[in-house]
Amino acid sequence: ASYDAINNLRRAPTTTLPAVFTNQPPCNPAVVTGGPDANNNGIPDNRSAQYTTASCTYNNAGSTVTVSGGVRLEDVGGLIGYRATYTNFTVTATKADSVITTVISGTYEYRWVSATSATYAENSTVSIALQVAGGGFSLSRSANLNGTFTPSAGNTIRTGFTFPTGTFTLAGTLSVTGTATGNQVTPGVSPTQTLTLNVSTTTQLSVSSACSSNAAYSSGALAGTVTGSNQGSVEVRFTACGSGPSTPTVTPPGKR
Repeated sequence: ASYDAINNLRRAPTTTLPAVFTNQPPCNPAVVTGGPDANNNGIPDNRSAQYTTASCTYNNAGSTVTVSGGVRLEDVGGLIGYRATYTNFTVTATKADSVITTVISGTYEYRWVSATSATYAENSTVSIALQVAGGGFSLSRSANLNGTFTPSAGNTIRTGFTFPTGTFTLAGTLSVTGTATGNQVTPGVSPTQTLTLNVSTTTQLSVSSACSSNAAYSSGALAGTVTGSNQGSVEVRFTACGSGPSTPTVTPPGKR
């Protein structure tokens, strides 16, 4: 989530659909409304696209893929900023007896507010379900997260220039629920497991303009308290551009 946040902020001027898909499906939506771009910055003022399985079915590597649901893209102002809203945006891939279904709902917002601030806000749910003969498994991720980027001294955020060096903080909640059905259920184990993480930034995350890696942070730490099917706490430390986080430190709740 932290990688998605900062990387979509860094490439905000490209206005690709964020977080999950890098672009729109390779088919025409059934209905498109809105679309003008009054300030000519490449972001529509308010554009909505509605897909249906009848209008959007295609083949991908031997799988039949269907798309349905809505996507809305809005210009939210600032130096540059946009909000993408998904409404039951459903992609289903079927191959033989295997069916994979992804459903996205909620909002993702990335905004270069001013020369000295950029913000991220996410309130979304993404679920992925795999169904095979005899059983299946689904994983649902719900996020309510907010982040703020602040350029370091002497740096500013400017359109047409590389995103500057600075620091990023992230806070909010992240929940994950996994559910098994049929022959995917492990005897003696509940078929549904849920974890909720309350996220905070204990040490500001350092972002360098020289780092183009998806693993964006050269230092900093995130921490969280875990509740649900298990309880405890976790801290993730970042060590260098491109290296990803160091091994999380997990603190269990003790005997119970």
